[in-house]
Amino acid sequence: MPEVKAIWDANQPQDARRVIEWAYDFFEEVGDRGDGAYLNYIDPLLRDWKQKYYGGKLRPGCRKIKKAVDPKTSSNSSRGFHRSFQPDGGRPRDLGPLSVT
Repeated sequence: MPEVKAIWDANQPQDARRVIEWAYDFFEEVGDRGDGAYLNYIDPLLRDWKQKYYGGKLRPGCRKIKKAVDPKTSSNSSRGFHRSFQPDGGRPRDLGPLSVT
């Protein structure tokens, strides 16, 4: 899988959406040619992220272990498999998970 970073001048916040959407569209185009995603590089806009990050390894037993080890969800990763968040890939994109204006 490719890694795509969206970088813009912090003094030009109006560029954020344009740059992020370019990177998103680029990744969607080339990312579908691969299988999976790099788990340690969290992309909060990645569609079908559970399948791309965990593939066939995400089994009901994993959820059971997570609940037993961390019942209060103190390990609250934005890409933890207990999350229900699923970007729809539509436009305009919700950039809220990126904390971008």
